[in-house]
Order: sequence, then C-alpha cells, then structure tokens
Amino acid sequence: MNRIFITLLLIFNACITHYSRENTYPSGISPKNKTIALIGFYPVRGHIVYPENKGSYYSRGLVFTTDLSHLFPYGKKIESIPANGIDSGINQENIKEFVTKLGLYKDTSKTELEKIFEIRKGNDGKEIYSLKRREVDYYVVGFFPEPIPGSKTENFLSLLKLTTMIPAAATLSTIPLWEDEFYLNTFTVYDKKLNLVKSIASDYKLNKIFSWWGERSYNLDPNYDKIYAPDGNDLGVALVSILEAFEKGQKNNPKDPLQFLTR
Repeated sequence: MNRIFITLLLIFNACITHYSRENTYPSGISPKNKTIALIGFYPVRGHIVYPENKGSYYSRGLVFTTDLSHLFPYGKKIESIPANGIDSGINQENIKEFVTKLGLYKDTSKTELEKIFEIRKGNDGKEIYSLKRREVDYYVVGFFPEPIPGSKTENFLSLLKLTTMIPAAATLSTIPLWEDEFYLNTFTVYDKKLNLVKSIASDYKLNKIFSWWGERSYNLDPNYDKIYAPDGNDLGVALVSILEAFEKGQKNNPKDPLQFLTR
C-alpha cells in the first residue's frame, strides 16, 4: 500500500523545467534617446469561456497578471506615458489596421485599445477610435502566444521525447521526459502616426523536462522571465537598425518578419 501511495505521489508531484535560449546578440545594445511605448507585452493563453445559457467555447486572451514589459527596459508601458488630448492628424486607414491587428484577442484586447484610443459610438452605432496624443516616437505591440508542443508539429513523436519516454515511465520521472516546445512571438513597430515600420517574428525552440524533482511550473508562471528575457535583448538590438533605416527613409519591407531573430 505504501509503495502505491509513493508511486502516485511522485507521478502527481511531477514538475516542468524549461531551459532558456541564449541571446542571439550578446552585445545587448538598444535604442537610445527614443520614447518607445509598449503595448500588450502579456502572454497569450487559451481558456474555456462559459457564457450564461450559451454552452462554452475556447478563446485566447492576454494574461494581465503577468506583465513582461520589464524585460524590454528601453520602452515604457503606454499607460505610464501621460496623454494630452487627441491627435487628429492620424490617417484613418492606419487606425483601422492597427485596431484590427490588436483586436484579435477579443475582450482583453479592448482593455489595451482603451489605453491607446479615445473610443466613442458614432451615429450609426459603430465605434470610432481617436488616438490619444502622447510624446512618443514609436509604438511597439508585443504578443507572446502559447508555445506549441513538439509532438504537435510533426506526425510522429520527436526523437528526443521518444527516446526518453520509456526510461521516464520506468523510473517514475526520476529520469526526466524531454520534449521540445516551439515559440513564435511577434512584435510590430509603428511610428507616432501609426504608420507600420516593421513586423518582427522571434521564432525559436526550447527544451523542457518533466520530472518529480523539477521546477513547479505547470502554468509557466515561474519561468516566464527565463523564457522571454532573450526576446527583450534581441528586440532591442533589432530596433537599433530598424529605426535608423526608417529615419533615413530606407524601406524596411514592413510585412516581412526579420529572419535574423530566428533561432
């Protein structure tokens, strides 16, 4: 009986440890003398929604309890930059594209949009967005979607997971189960008039282990800083050349992700 109890205890007490990647650019340079407003910079995670008398559905939203903006010290959260009136000189098409892109995450996106825009109802009942005026040089929107397990990216289990599966089961996770996770984080840069400057994709793979002696991090919360800190470094380095080119009038191919952030 005691053996059964100990076995169950080890299985249900198993934890996950993530091994973070190195910075792509160790120099760690970042933009200087620029006021950069950060929008979003929360993890995106899925959850089940249960509307009253309407069954349930799966939705994705921003996790407001985990603010990752401190990993990007060259920028400031937009709500920390004082607003002074409305900037009426913004192209409406720019506003429409910005709102559409940010509005992917439904109600949680609305919370972010209210920080950026004054929102009111028009005579036709549709919402009208007006950009709040701030002393800002650039806006950067950051999203951190839920990672994809390696087993979902191919038609068969990864060699790493397949090799460690049996030893992990035989030793009750004393020998850990290894698995890959794939991340695709996105950063979109706009100038102060909401003209698109560049879309950046940070695409990489991390290893994680499942063991009873690992870190207790089922929901990733204790590991967020370790996982995403290299994104803060790499984005800072990327922005230096991106903003320099933009200010010189050079084209950035704004809709193409930067492949040099890919690992």
